[in-house]
Amino acid sequence: MLNEEQMTTYKKIWALILPVITQWTSNFCAVSRLLQVNKAIKVTATHNQDELIEYVGGDANKVAKAERVLNHVVDDSWSKELAMCV
Repeated sequence: MLNEEQMTTYKKIWALILPVITQWTSNFCAVSRLLQVNKAIKVTATHNQDELIEYVGGDANKVAKAERVLNHVVDDSWSKELAMCV
């Protein structure tokens, strides 16, 4: 889903970067990449919210957590706060 949205939005696919706790640079690169693909992530989360929540299964705690995460992703203040970190 995200790759398709990135192609539509940017005409390119960027891989997300997994930060490593012992290497500060990887955290910086991970946050920078999230900001780089922020629009595609928001569109994917908005258009596929039900499907993304289904992926976590039927556990009520997991569903609630997924909903909280998706709410942060689509909230503009989340990306603004994230941008302050880089």
